[in-house]
Amino acid sequence: MSKRIDRVSEMLKREISRILVQEIKDPGIKFVTITCVKLSPDLKSSKIYYTLLDDVSHRPAMQKKLDGACGYIRTEIGKNLKLRYTPEIRFYYDTVADYAQHVESLIVQIKEGDNE
Repeated sequence: MSKRIDRVSEMLKREISRILVQEIKDPGIKFVTITCVKLSPDLKSSKIYYTLLDDVSHRPAMQKKLDGACGYIRTEIGKNLKLRYTPEIRFYYDTVADYAQHVESLIVQIKEGDNE
């Protein structure tokens, strides 16, 4: 990846996190953590990966809220960041944290089995 794409991805990550915490009125969205931003090479589209701090069972409802807020978030990004194009944004749930937690629980089970 180029340095420009990395730099713009990091700017987007910070700005989207700020918007979610400070500007979105829905209190449930405040439990969203942006984990990664992947930009297309032309900087015109992005995939925003997130995790939830609360119960994962709220994921479908949260996905719907985030999808509904895409237009507002994109408008705010356009106002606050000096980019030639404001990228299209799409939110995706980041399963890496869930997978890591699953692996950790398996390791704990193995250790408990060794202690018996």
